[in-house]
Amino acid sequence: MTPEIDLLSVLYLIGAAQGIFLVVALLDKKIVNKQANRYLAAFLFVFTLSLVDEFLFQSRYFYDYPHFVGLIWPLEYLYGPLFYFYVRELTSIKLPIRGRKDTLHWLLFFVGLMLAIPTWVLDPDQKITMLYGLSQAATGEVFRANVFDGLATLFVVIQIAVYIRLSFRHLRYYRQSIRQQFSEIEKINLSWLVTLLWLLLPLWMLYIVDIFFSDGLGIGNQAGISLHVILVLIIYSMGYMGLRQPSIFKLEQAISTLPETEEGSGEGEKYRKSKLSDELSETLKSCLFTVMEEHKPYLENGITLPQLANIVGCTSNNLSQVINDGLGKSFFDFINRYRIAYAKQQLLTPERVPVLQIAMNAGFNSKSAFYTAFKKEVGMTPTQYRKTN
Repeated sequence: MTPEIDLLSVLYLIGAAQGIFLVVALLDKKIVNKQANRYLAAFLFVFTLSLVDEFLFQSRYFYDYPHFVGLIWPLEYLYGPLFYFYVRELTSIKLPIRGRKDTLHWLLFFVGLMLAIPTWVLDPDQKITMLYGLSQAATGEVFRANVFDGLATLFVVIQIAVYIRLSFRHLRYYRQSIRQQFSEIEKINLSWLVTLLWLLLPLWMLYIVDIFFSDGLGIGNQAGISLHVILVLIIYSMGYMGLRQPSIFKLEQAISTLPETEEGSGEGEKYRKSKLSDELSETLKSCLFTVMEEHKPYLENGITLPQLANIVGCTSNNLSQVINDGLGKSFFDFINRYRIAYAKQQLLTPERVPVLQIAMNAGFNSKSAFYTAFKKEVGMTPTQYRKTN
């Protein structure tokens, strides 16, 4: 059959070219998040190969190159681990040596290689028959290859669900963690990545529909086409955001003095080995309040837990315990409460200082961060507060 390039196959080809561009950009040694971006580049490269595979299928170039059929299918097992490793590297303060534990993530990839062998050993005509369903009287070899391919696809569906769940859990822990260490989290809270994960859930369900139910529902390849077009937009948006994402712990606050924590551990467990006495806790609490009132460190843009601990004259671990256990707040909320109190005073001065200037003076690094924190604390925007008082 003569290959035919239509609009959809052109879109796949353009998407693949864009993927190569992003892979090269992510591997640039000058950008931050080097290890995380290596995983993201590998993820995008696998997806780019998938788009090339879709191009060959849609344009029917597989008729000319049947030996490529099924060649990259086992790479689908790399999506979950590579995405999870990207999330983990991007959000880890300390990167423990994981060694053998990480090798477990690659086991299914080798299973995928085994399941792809029945397809690889088919002759060219059998591969085309399997791929395009040209013959109802398929040979035993084609039938066996289809069975193994179905099993492989089922494992991929399960694996992707597991890694989406793991990524959600890791991001949730990370977002809780940065509130204990930073007073400014707007640029490092990875809200775009959380949004992307939520978008992957319906796409995962669409993938299931495409693989297992499209024929029964009479929608043919429409679900698969929609899935790939949406994935092109989402995954390359992820590549773009990955390039823009600042290195979260590149500054000196990438802090070796932070308490050792395990994902999912509670506050009590976190401080189990270094619990403060009640007397010392009260002493540090008194020192902390004195520092906050006299030195006003909260007015410093981007102040971190170690910086405040240095001013108070204690360790980051001890100060974290005082704020978390003694005051029942995160470091982020503790600092912002002082900033909001300062801003409320400034909003009511006769000089009518602009709201943005007040936000900067109070220690916030953007108007949006100020409005979000102020409304959460006061229940209204700064402008409304000024008008009603």
